[in-house]
Formats: sequence, structure tokens, C-alpha cells
Amino acid sequence: MSENKLSEIEWIVKKAKALRQKEVYKIVDKKANYMIGIGVKNITSKTPSYFIEIVLNLCPKSGKLDLNTLKQCFEFLQKLCARNYSLTCQDDNTIICDITIGRNKLEDEYMSVKSFLHKLFEHKE
Repeated sequence: MSENKLSEIEWIVKKAKALRQKEVYKIVDKKANYMIGIGVKNITSKTPSYFIEIVLNLCPKSGKLDLNTLKQCFEFLQKLCARNYSLTCQDDNTIICDITIGRNKLEDEYMSVKSFLHKLFEHKE
């Protein structure tokens, strides 16, 4: 993630504190097959919690399934699970994957999952 994105999150946190909001969320990457968002919870406390959320779309809008892509998605989900992400199935054929992470690890984690998702879906978009 660029320093620009991280400083943007910090700016949102400051704004949220001024408005006395308890949580802020921003979508930082959105493609047909996935979306990545970054958020901050407990902003009003002295130790806010940062989190990354990935929404993975398992079924394309065309309705035609690609079994190889599903296999790769499964492998990606296994990697996320090993990294302590929680995985939740949704009624719209998506899986929400999220993790609470320290501010100092946010950039590396974002870059890691973004890179893998880009490789997974680059031939599809």
C-alpha cells in the first residue's frame, strides 16, 4: 500500500475522532472478483484496532464456474486461515475474510494479500 493510502487512513481516523465516531472503513482496492478494505475500530480509545477485510466473490456474474479459479481461491482461503483471518460465508456467494492487525503490520499484510489476489485473478479481468 502506498504511504498515501496509509496517511489517508490516518486522516480518516483523525476526522472520525473529531466527529466522535467509533469506527472508520475505507475500500482501498476493488475488482470484479474481490474487494479489499481497511478499517479502524475503537478510534476513541488510546489504542485503536486496525483491520483488513477481503470480500472474495466465488461465483462470477456470468454464472460460468472456472474450477481452476475455485481451486486457487480455496488455496488462498487456506493461506488466510493460516494467517489467523476469520472466514465467513455470505448469502451472495461471497466469503468475508478479516483480521485485526497492528498498525505496524498493516502495510505488509495489505501488500501480501493484494499481490496474491492480483496473481489469482489477473487473467480473469
